[in-house]
Amino acid sequence: MFTVDEATAAAIRRAFNESGELSAVVELRRHFPLIRDNEQARACVRTVASWKPLPRSLACCTHRPINYTAVLYRFGAAWE
Repeated sequence: MFTVDEATAAAIRRAFNESGELSAVVELRRHFPLIRDNEQARACVRTVASWKPLPRSLACCTHRPINYTAVLYRFGAAWE
């Protein structure tokens, strides 16, 4: 498992759209040299190339913080 930042994803997408899947695999391997399997690299490229940006409303985290005391109490653990 690995993470891809937006700049790397844009470079992979650009290579995929301009020159095809093989060029995108080369670009992926330039950023992630430990990916050696061709099938895995092609699958990663297809995944990155198909990503769409998140809608503006989902781009930031707006949920409430987790009440860890309530979670621990619910599962039988108590603060001591």
